[in-house]
Amino acid sequence: MPPVVKSLLLLFLGMLSSSFQVMPVDRVAIPAYEEKVVKDRLKNLKDPLFKPKYTRVVRAYIKNYTLYNRPLSERIIGRAQNYFPLFEKLLEEKGLPSALKYLPIVESALLPKASSRVGAGGLWQFMPYTAIEQGLAINTQLDERCDPHKSTKAALDYLMIQYERFKSWPLALAAYNGGPGRVRRAIRRGGSRNFWKIKRFLPRETRNYVSAYIAAAYLMEYYQEHELTPDMPALDEQLTTTISIHEKLDFYTIAQLTGLSLGTIQALNPSFHQNHIPASANGHFLCLPQRVMPAVQDYLYFNAKMDLMEHPVWEAPIVLDAPFLSYDTAYTEKIWYVDGRKTLQEIAQQLDCAPYHLRQWNAIPKDSIAVADTLLTFFGPKQLKRFNPLVKVDEVTPLDATVSMDCLNSTDVGAMIARTKIEGVPLYFAPSEKIRLRDIPTYLPEADLPTLMELNNMEPKTWIDAGQHIIIKRL
Repeated sequence: MPPVVKSLLLLFLGMLSSSFQVMPVDRVAIPAYEEKVVKDRLKNLKDPLFKPKYTRVVRAYIKNYTLYNRPLSERIIGRAQNYFPLFEKLLEEKGLPSALKYLPIVESALLPKASSRVGAGGLWQFMPYTAIEQGLAINTQLDERCDPHKSTKAALDYLMIQYERFKSWPLALAAYNGGPGRVRRAIRRGGSRNFWKIKRFLPRETRNYVSAYIAAAYLMEYYQEHELTPDMPALDEQLTTTISIHEKLDFYTIAQLTGLSLGTIQALNPSFHQNHIPASANGHFLCLPQRVMPAVQDYLYFNAKMDLMEHPVWEAPIVLDAPFLSYDTAYTEKIWYVDGRKTLQEIAQQLDCAPYHLRQWNAIPKDSIAVADTLLTFFGPKQLKRFNPLVKVDEVTPLDATVSMDCLNSTDVGAMIARTKIEGVPLYFAPSEKIRLRDIPTYLPEADLPTLMELNNMEPKTWIDAGQHIIIKRL
């Protein structure tokens, strides 16, 4: 095509979505884009939210996903492993169409901490005032727009309100993006409740939003046909579980109990700003890999029974920059024989995983809802980590309140160091009451004041608050 036409086309594609940036690609390795085939596939989407149309804008978005931004698309497909099981579960509970799970791809590319230039945030890109109206908290300690569970529940409630108002999913999506007022005005001006007839009366972003959704649904159902390979996350990200926490719980304590890095805990719990879960009567969600959650649950149960939550704690080494564990470190690949005809939901429940995971791990066709007499691959933890308060462990050592901090003598600390083989990792201490830095060696003979001053960049008279983490030494 003429250079001017080609430049205009690329400019148009770049304007369609702020989520994409057109980049050069190696066309030799990419399957040809056959328009007739893509049209036919759109007609055969499984359980579509509404009857899709193949417009020039839809075509541009699909080409963005399948041709121009393939690495981004492969990351999105991989991230779906983390979030689609949750979306499907909550959609089923609310009786909403499963196809709504594709909407956060348009909103955030499945990044829980995504933010827009106008202030929208989270997987579902709530504006602050809308988030607060939907019951999500935003303050200095947390932003629940970034909480996958709470934000998804709020988003589904809001979508349900829009659908009940307009009785049309395209109009409900338009209202989700541009607000119900704009949609009502477009209906009045267009004299119709058919989205495709009134879309010219909507702002460009809202007008294109439905087209972007159609392209996202197409991507997730037909990416294999375009030879896109999911950038799969680690199993510690996929196989997670969530509990409700009511008391304050520090991320450093979680790291010690579970062996996870601080970065891993932060990535799985992106709504918290200050490396701890604040106390809440209503509770906050804590998400961790299934294999380590029992250790946290045991610890909470033990402390609740023994009333030790306010006692001082000697904290073991914390690996702040450790990567997610690889498949062969903490997990094992297993084979399951399906005896007789069973649904994916039945098998997943039996194997303690999500149907979506089973489908992806075994490349089960999207239109298959049951399997029979076959072998399925699935992954599970080699063992579940537990917390045993009767055995001295490296992670957490509760102290007797009547003895105070000096019950940890140099022998205890020396033995703890001897069991640790990681060099350069800091040992932390959290006092139970406000003290000065110079007073710590009184309680911990293993610590010396010059080292404390250097490691923490503090003066001897500096006050240390209860619960504040102080580096004792680096191994």
